[in-house]
Amino acid sequence: MNNFLATLLSAILLIMGLMAGAALFFVLMFVLVVVWATFKLRQMWARLTGKPLVQPFSAGRFDPRYGFQQAYSTVRKGRGQPASTTARAQLDDVTDVVPRTPSQPD
Repeated sequence: MNNFLATLLSAILLIMGLMAGAALFFVLMFVLVVVWATFKLRQMWARLTGKPLVQPFSAGRFDPRYGFQQAYSTVRKGRGQPASTTARAQLDDVTDVVPRTPSQPD
């Protein structure tokens, strides 16, 4: 009798696990279909209205060269200007450190 209950319980747990896995699969598939349909509807609407076609995930696009261009343009702007007085004051406040040889542990 004890063996029969153990087999029955494991079969019930197996069936419940399979049902939970199938439910998760169908929920994820539904979300995927909704996202796909949203992009297709946006694309069809753009075609109907004559607007440029939209690409999926185009909201997050960026040009990696933009950061370099911005950095180089700020450097070019700064070359013609004299250094600020606060930067010079910070440089005057710097003291040199004399290096020492490391001491031996006792």
